[in-house]
Amino acid sequence: MALVDTAFDAFVAHSGPHCPLTGESLYSKATIWVMHAMLLLPTSKLPFPNTDSRTMWRLWFKGDVACSNGVPYRRCTRGKGCEMSEGSWSHAKLVIKILVRLQGHSDDALEPMAEETLMDAFDRAFPRYVEQHVGEKYRKSAQPEKSCSSLRKYRQES
Repeated sequence: MALVDTAFDAFVAHSGPHCPLTGESLYSKATIWVMHAMLLLPTSKLPFPNTDSRTMWRLWFKGDVACSNGVPYRRCTRGKGCEMSEGSWSHAKLVIKILVRLQGHSDDALEPMAEETLMDAFDRAFPRYVEQHVGEKYRKSAQPEKSCSSLRKYRQES
């Protein structure tokens, strides 16, 4: 057991200043911490979230500490940082790109905005998105609570 204790102490010392473990921590707690820490590594692949368009707008410009280590989703690339199904990623990217154009600011101008201001920009652009890019028979269904993939299915026929 002394060898395990020595190895565990070395592991804790090597884990860095953000590690909440001590030499007295339970091994089960260490296992959970390691699994969580591995998810936060930039090289780890995380599932691209299937979330509503309003939440995706925020994540696109602000990121998510739990899933993208705080990196805005717009800065993630396919295969690096997230496991993205091509459909979910491309639908989110296209819907957000249209919303950005409709509200008049660039991606670079939106990213540093305060979250409240950013969400106000979404709230102003979304009705215009529905009016200009959603087929008439789907407009009542096209709500901010719908995913970007759902909104793309409601698009107007060209």
